[in-house]
Amino acid sequence: MTTTPHPPSEDPVRDERFRLGIEGSGIGVWDLDLSTHRLLWSDTARALFGIPNDLPLTYEIFLSLLDPKERELTEQAWAYHPIIKLVIIETHLLCGAGEFERAALAARRGIADAERHGLARTGGAFLAINLAEPLLYLGRWDEAAEVAGRALDLAPPPRTRVALWTLDGFIALGRGDNATAARRAGASRVVLAAGDYDEQHHLPLAELDIAVALAAEGPAAAVAVAAEALRQYDVSAASSRYAWPLLVTAAAAVVQAPGEEAAALLDKLRMLAEKLDVCGPVQRAWQLSFAALDPQAVFDADGEQDTDGGRLSAADAAVAAWEAVGQPYQATLALAHAARVALAERAGHEAAARLRRATPVAQRLGAFPLAGVTLGPNGTLFGTTTAAGGQGKYGTVFAVHP
Repeated sequence: MTTTPHPPSEDPVRDERFRLGIEGSGIGVWDLDLSTHRLLWSDTARALFGIPNDLPLTYEIFLSLLDPKERELTEQAWAYHPIIKLVIIETHLLCGAGEFERAALAARRGIADAERHGLARTGGAFLAINLAEPLLYLGRWDEAAEVAGRALDLAPPPRTRVALWTLDGFIALGRGDNATAARRAGASRVVLAAGDYDEQHHLPLAELDIAVALAAEGPAAAVAVAAEALRQYDVSAASSRYAWPLLVTAAAAVVQAPGEEAAALLDKLRMLAEKLDVCGPVQRAWQLSFAALDPQAVFDADGEQDTDGGRLSAADAAVAAWEAVGQPYQATLALAHAARVALAERAGHEAAARLRRATPVAQRLGAFPLAGVTLGPNGTLFGTTTAAGGQGKYGTVFAVHP
């Protein structure tokens, strides 16, 4: 019996081949869900312990088969499990509230505790999600990627891998590496296809799919991906934490696409956005980003956007909101959009001013598609910087014709 991790893979088929190879070599594989005491044993593991394939395994039977020292360690891990669940909840709530530094600190401590209690592959890897996510938002992309990579090296459970792949995919996309982002998204889709819907996995993945399509294939392809996501998932019933990023990402694609399909999808997105709750400053920033993309959106008194100053004022309000919550990449995206709006209003000097603010932040992040954005001679925003892995046909071009 072993829980030895194998080299990380983003290919579920390859993972299955690894499992079959382990089984063929006479090594048993098992998993224990500490929250339910549910045991999953391979046929080889059952044979090694003399447990018939048709005998339901219980936690008590499992303990009885262990060496006394191993039994003690397992019991200690079980006793710690309620504590790690509280840490997971705490870090989740802190991150959602925009307390990114506090969330990262609590997650680091939780991971260290999980490792001491023999839970690095399960609770520790799950907490790696809750560490990589706030690091991503803070713009500490190298740290976030390293955290995700270390957790993936432990061969964590499938849906933990999905969350880590998705976060890593967003980092790759931000750096212009569309090929890696697409691979992460593709591997995640394969895993999720085998299970039930879960908004915390499916909606971020849909967001990543839309963004990859927009960067690699252009607005029309992204609109098609967004429309399919809304057909598949009931966004109106989803948590606003996961719904807002999806709606804004879809709207960012839709407003660049011509045609009736895009117009109809924008109407649907607007209807969903107008009914969606806003909890805290981060979600308020998402709402303002939607308002900047779609001036026709009308929110209630608490979320009413400033329309008196026009579209550029709305775009600047989104920039200010992202800067206030400390998310530099979203602030840079909002500045790029504000520059597009300024160009559409024939205010080239205003566009240039916003790009001058965006460029050093994008360079610091390593956000190559944004770092090279400049004013083109034909009244467009054009990106001149290339990134390892390729940016794709549309990765750095923001066409706005005034």
